Amino acid sequence: MSGVERVEVNMIGPVPGNWGGGGRWPGGGIASHVFGIVPALVDQNVSVHLLADNVTPARAPAQADLLPGVGLEPVASSLQSFRLLVRSRALSLALRMARDPEIRSVAPPLQMVRFWTQAVHYDLALARHPADLLHLHRAFHRQFLCQQVIGVGVPMVVTAHSVNPFLEPGPSWVPTLFQANYRRVHHMIAVSNYVKARVVDLGADPTKVTVIPNGVNAELFTPGPAAVARQTLGLRHDDTILLFSGNLIRRKGADVLLRAFARVAPSWPRAHLLILGTGPEEPALTTLARELDLGAQVRFLGARPF
Repeated sequence: MSGVERVEVNMIGPVPGNWGGGGRWPGGGIASHVFGIVPALVDQNVSVHLLADNVTPARAPAQADLLPGVGLEPVASSLQSFRLLVRSRALSLALRMARDPEIRSVAPPLQMVRFWTQAVHYDLALARHPADLLHLHRAFHRQFLCQQVIGVGVPMVVTAHSVNPFLEPGPSWVPTLFQANYRRVHHMIAVSNYVKARVVDLGADPTKVTVIPNGVNAELFTPGPAAVARQTLGLRHDDTILLFSGNLIRRKGADVLLRAFARVAPSWPRAHLLILGTGPEEPALTTLARELDLGAQVRFLGARPF
């Protein structure tokens, strides 16, 4: 894209651990997505400023020179943002949110106060880094807040990565929040046809939703020699390998996989289920594997770097 004018993009989302990410929300697949898409954007003459929602202020400075053309800034928590209320356009922002009929219908008053304090931080961060486009990952209420901050002057794109918010129980006002979000967004990217169908069910304009499946970096994820992998794992050449890779959290359904495997394992002695990943469900899953008497046919291999 030589000769093309440089594009400035503000992006909000999680980043992987080697970019300073961590904490309560390590990011998982979405952080991996950001890890892959940002360098590709930089290669296309796009300057990216990341507002990373899982980076602590203490870790952010160490990432300053991580990648040319990328700035990294932590997104403050609600309490951190509260200290900023005396600055910026906090009062005018509060009045604008209070006058908006959709905002008033979205959440309880205490939640709206929290939204307001977060919006103040976004207001400051986005003002420091003017851009041509705002791209949000794992948006939820961030999309709604940023719409109030930036008004209609900057196009806003939201990537819907999953249907997790639709599958997990939550406050009754959350669907209303999503509906308000999807009515106001300039454009959405859905990672599958199913995700698109669900966001359309919640009010998104189908003409403003583009399905772009997640890609794979073939240079990074290239299969090595199968024989070497089997030897490393102590498996025979005729063993059958079933692989699970992901965060060990409830919605991934690894417990369902273990129970299903337990039904076929006795008649399939050369089959091995390998589970890659860590997470809060790991102790319960290892206990379940013992209770199902799966023995050495199941192995928990932990997290693997890439």
